[in-house]
Amino acid sequence: MNNSAENNKFLTLETLNPRILDVEYGVRGPIVMRAAEIEKQIKGGNHSFPFDRVIRANIGDCHASGNQVPITYIRQFLVGCTYPPLMDSPDYPSDIKQKVERLLSVCGGKSLGSYTESQGLITVREDIATYIQERDGYPANTSDIYLCNGASDGIKTVLKLLMNNDAKKPSGIVS
Repeated sequence: MNNSAENNKFLTLETLNPRILDVEYGVRGPIVMRAAEIEKQIKGGNHSFPFDRVIRANIGDCHASGNQVPITYIRQFLVGCTYPPLMDSPDYPSDIKQKVERLLSVCGGKSLGSYTESQGLITVREDIATYIQERDGYPANTSDIYLCNGASDGIKTVLKLLMNNDAKKPSGIVS
């Protein structure tokens, strides 16, 4: 095998789609940079703004903006899933205990640290399918549901599936 054929097997700056080098992450642009400057001025006390804090609403982080307080129910569920012995305490509601047991029952060793199916935990996918059916009035199949680590991760995965790495005619994705 010659070197040129062998080099085609590896990703290099020369074989990388040139559009990748121009990609920018939208939430790191000039508005976010200006917000950081304003926050620094406010913290330093040397400003003439008619406000005393910056609310970063560009990324939908409701907790960071102070507009949404943490929900106790969700935190109790997470605590139960990550440290099940706490579910023996009478301080936790019975419905939380039942949901923790249901989720952990499909985890190997009843531990969130165990591997799951590639698509995600079946109980979560069942709940999503039920929700879709109740909302839309059409049955949803759990095997058609794939869980991911948030919208950005899901979008990245789909984009990777759509792109090719043909150096002569590379894919172009516009979002």
